Parts: sequence; structure tokens; C-alpha cells
Amino acid sequence: MTRDDISNDQRMDGMAPRIELGLLSASPLSFSEIIAGIDAIVERGQGAELITPVNATMLHVAHDQPVLVEAVRRASLAPCDGWPIVAIARRVARDRGIERVTGADLLPKIVMERDYRVLLVGGARDAALLAAAELKKRGARAELLPSETVPPEEYSDPERRKQLVARITQSGADIIFLGLGIPKQEVLALQCLEVAQKGVYVCCGAAIDFVAGFQSRAPGWVRGLKLEWLWRIASNPRRLAGRYISAVPELVRVSRRARVLDGGA
Repeated sequence: MTRDDISNDQRMDGMAPRIELGLLSASPLSFSEIIAGIDAIVERGQGAELITPVNATMLHVAHDQPVLVEAVRRASLAPCDGWPIVAIARRVARDRGIERVTGADLLPKIVMERDYRVLLVGGARDAALLAAAELKKRGARAELLPSETVPPEEYSDPERRKQLVARITQSGADIIFLGLGIPKQEVLALQCLEVAQKGVYVCCGAAIDFVAGFQSRAPGWVRGLKLEWLWRIASNPRRLAGRYISAVPELVRVSRRARVLDGGA
């Protein structure tokens, strides 16, 4: 498979062949192609769809969290999030055009350059509120709807989470960014998909916290050197060091067996 073998319609409809990554799979596309796919979904306005970036940690965690497998399977697009995933996809697909696509890049790109109605959900404490305010201050083109902060007690209470799902799905948002971390954001996304009539649900990890200033993203030069993972470990070693190290054996196994799938996930 090469880039020329995938039509624009396939890319935009999430039907481009995926790269099998153990229990998960990823969409071998560029950043601009993912953005074009999201635009196409919003313009169609037919039903709710899911965007789930796939990173190395998810490959390992998926063995204990089947909700990740289901979320990636249901996703219209599963961008390659993290340079190890990009490297595997490029090698298997023989395509250097495949790019890293993170929630932290998608959120500002869409909010600053599209006139969609956008809802921010999650993040630490009041990060969603602060992130929305910060994006408005930067001159956001999107209409930012009232944010949902999702405190832990709300997420853990089934009845309150049901009410949260109702508010999200009835908000009228074109794009909903879910920043609760794995696997909470995927659980919430799948629950929303069960009842939502429209909307693009994007699992975005720490993106909301980055915009709000609750976490510091690696500088551009660090990302350019493909060392953002090391920056994140240094910024929060207690939480992230073990997670990243434990993902290495699975990443090696997945890399050896990765292959191009016929069609979607």
C-alpha cells in the first residue's frame, strides 16, 4: 500500500486501510488528512463519530482495558499518536507521508481555524473552563460552548455520569474534545455514542490541561527531536515513568507483527 493507493474519499470516510498494532490499529494518514477527515464528518452531519489517537501506552494498557479495543474499533479515524507508532506505520505501509497526530495538536488547530461549535470536557479541576477562556483570548474562531469540568465524583457516580452524557450529547456541539485520559475518555465517548445524534468525539488526553496551563507541553525543538516522551517523564516521573517503561515490551512485539489491514479497523 502506498499513499497513491488511498483515495480522498477513503481517507475522509475512515475507510483507508489501517495498520494492525496488536489489539489495536491506527490510521496511516498525515495531519492534514486527519483534519480533512474531521471536516468531512462535520459537514456530513449524519450521526456521531469518534476520533481516537493511538499511542504506545495504549498498546500495553489495551490488554487490561477492552474498552480501548472497542473505542479504536468504533473510531472513524485512529491517528498515529507518538513517534514509535508513526515509525511502525511508515515502515509497514512504506509511506513517509504518515505523520504524528495528537489531541494536543488537533484541539488548537480546530478551535483557532474552524467556525464549529466546540465543547471541552474534562481536564484537571477547572481546566476545561480555563482552556476555553484562554482560547477565546487567543481569538478562537470556533464557538466555545460552556465547558464540562467532570470532577472525579461525577465520573464515578453512574447516575451523575448519565446526566453528564445527556448534557454533552444535547449540547449541539459539532466537535467534543474529551480530555479525561485513558481509559476514562474512551468510556465516556462510547457512552455518548450510544445516544448521540451528531457530533465528532475526539479523545484528546492532556490537550485541555496543556491549553489551561495545568501541564507544560514540550517545547517545539524537543518535539522536533522526537523526545516529547522524555520531557513528559521528566515533568511527572512518578506517574509516567513506569507507564512508559512497561509499554516497551508490547511495543517491540507489536512492531514485529504489524501489518496493513484490508479496509478499516
